[in-house]
Amino acid sequence: MLEILKEKIKFIFVGSLNTGLTYIIYLLLLKINLHYLFSFTISWFVGFLFTFLMSAKFVFNTKLKELANIKKKLFLFLILSLAQLFISILMLEVIIIYFDLNVKIAPLIIVAILFIFKFVLSKLYIFNKK
Repeated sequence: MLEILKEKIKFIFVGSLNTGLTYIIYLLLLKINLHYLFSFTISWFVGFLFTFLMSAKFVFNTKLKELANIKKKLFLFLILSLAQLFISILMLEVIIIYFDLNVKIAPLIIVAILFIFKFVLSKLYIFNKK
């Protein structure tokens, strides 16, 4: 029970760092007049790499010998993350177009909504100890 709590706290910490990093990149790309969907996608890819590495080592304490299977874990994490990206882009479009929410605020709402989804699936299917 305590181990799960520690993982959740670490996941929140890494998720917060990732959110800050991707959000700053997103805003910088918007500032150079890149369309919000392209800005979101580019910042997402940077966040993907950051989160995978931090989740493997810091959150789920994946040992070096367990990372020998890194191609499989990276592939599974990529599939999960691409599904999340697809859902995020759809949500971004809906929130911005139909709810007329500011393009600078919408990604933060999406991150909050999909946070639990990412933790549970990462824990169960990617960084499990089996």
